[in-house]
Amino acid sequence: MTDTPTEVGGEGTWARLRRRKVVQWGVAYAAGAWALLQGIGFLADAFHWPDATKQVAALVLLIGLPIVLVLACYHGDRGERRVTRTEFAILTMLFLLGGGLLWRYQHMSATPESPIVAQSATASTTAAAAATDRSIAVLPFVNMSADKEQEYFADGISEELLNLLAQVPELRVIARTSSFSFKGKEVDIATIARKLGVAHVLEGSVRKSGNRVRITAQLVRAADSSHLWSQSYDRELSDVFAIQDEISSAVVRQLQATLLSGQPSAAGGALAGSTRNAIDPEAYELYLRGRYEMWSWNNENLARAEALFERAVEHDPSFGDAWASLAETAVLRHEIHQVRDREAAYARATDAARRALASAPTSAEGHAALSHILWHERRWRLAEEEARRAVALNPSSAMGYEWLGMALTALGSLEEANAAFKQALALDPLSQSYYANAASVLVNLGRYGDAESMMRRAVQLGELGFTPFLWWTGLDVLLRVGRIDEAELWVERCAALGPRAELLVQILRARVLFAQGDQRGARDLLAGVGSKIPPGAGFEVFVSGASFMIGEVDSGLYWLERTVASADLLAIARFLPEIQQVIAHPRMQALLKETGLEGLPATGPGTPPAN
Repeated sequence: MTDTPTEVGGEGTWARLRRRKVVQWGVAYAAGAWALLQGIGFLADAFHWPDATKQVAALVLLIGLPIVLVLACYHGDRGERRVTRTEFAILTMLFLLGGGLLWRYQHMSATPESPIVAQSATASTTAAAAATDRSIAVLPFVNMSADKEQEYFADGISEELLNLLAQVPELRVIARTSSFSFKGKEVDIATIARKLGVAHVLEGSVRKSGNRVRITAQLVRAADSSHLWSQSYDRELSDVFAIQDEISSAVVRQLQATLLSGQPSAAGGALAGSTRNAIDPEAYELYLRGRYEMWSWNNENLARAEALFERAVEHDPSFGDAWASLAETAVLRHEIHQVRDREAAYARATDAARRALASAPTSAEGHAALSHILWHERRWRLAEEEARRAVALNPSSAMGYEWLGMALTALGSLEEANAAFKQALALDPLSQSYYANAASVLVNLGRYGDAESMMRRAVQLGELGFTPFLWWTGLDVLLRVGRIDEAELWVERCAALGPRAELLVQILRARVLFAQGDQRGARDLLAGVGSKIPPGAGFEVFVSGASFMIGEVDSGLYWLERTVASADLLAIARFLPEIQQVIAHPRMQALLKETGLEGLPATGPGTPPAN
């Protein structure tokens, strides 16, 4: 049996710790750990390792300190002590505690930042999909014309090239919203490619003078900024379609040679043999002007765009893309600016969309626009069919995937809807509205952390503007993950948008008050809002949602019954806990029937459909 050193009688604690080498081991460990952290910090900075590397290393070394001290206490005197059961239990407990702390830290680090905190995060995290060799973004071509008002023409050429390349099934082509977000900004190709998640970029310039146009295009590989192909074209304006086809076909051929293993593209031949030259040149000019105006989304520009599209189809009634754009503009003017009443707006849009498809049955834009309209007309299954046709015709149609996701949400297929929104974001990674839609379906699925991540990315893209659904969804996410303080800041940010946001701010503030436990204040605030809402303003659905959240069932049902837009709210949000609590209410069942949701799944995720 091994003798153990005896304790010295009357020995002080400090002397005992020194005799057992606890102090010496502790000092040596601290010095070694400090030196190791300095070395890790140097390497992390040199090789751009993530901050988490240094944080995890520091935590591991900190966890090791009590383990070293325990070992020193039992074995630091003369190294003759054997590990007893008690010692083994203590060491095991320390290892488990340290491992638990490390797991907890990693778990917390993996939780996405809140939308409020994330404003200062780098924009590089917004790319929704990793770059693949078969991916490309078309940047807005630079207007080199002496007349700066020809900007619309350069933008139109770029958009048309984007649409042509999107017909190639083998390619992932980034949507206009994202690729055009870099217009007028001094951003290098590598940064743009990283933010968009693409391996290649097509850029160029347009110079228009009288009836002649010069277009220069070049295909750039983002990895090394090398030019894979470039070409200039000098033609009559009447040949603009032929130029677009030549550029698109040349790009496809180059990509075939370098990316697609030399295999012929399913769309390459179609691009070279385009028959778009039959479109009236004057109608095409009006169409390009209309598209340029449309993308600003303010009411004045949308009104000008609508008028230009009307003139375009008067010149050429068979111009399918102009009809599709007319349909889209009519919907936007109603949804954003309430220019017409709902029935008149969708009747006008439906007619235009059907004329677009009559002229061009294979127009993905026409099918996507019709899906959008059918969704708002509560014809959910037809909306799904049209959206599926859109993405089948154009696998790079972000709008098609958006409305496929919306239709699938209404039909209760939430996981499929989530997949569709992910695909939309892969094609349009800088679209705030897509992130809001994705966050909404994730909330329905009860995946609040993922929903918060989506809203965080939406905020990283810049100011949200006055898009009520985006503000509503952001607050919804914050409250569901318990970030009440940040929810207050979120409401204040919305209030900074001015008088137009006043009613929405009061609705959002009522939700925050209720989350803080001020039920009376929340109810009083909502009651005051109700008296100020003009009929058809679209805020009824938000008052209804807030009413259900604070337990005001009758009030919530009243607001749903008051507006025809209630179908939009129920289609998206009927799976949420607060609405599930009243889903069996006779008035709610009547609303489901009236809005075309009867017979569709009306219960939360993971539960069987309603009978």
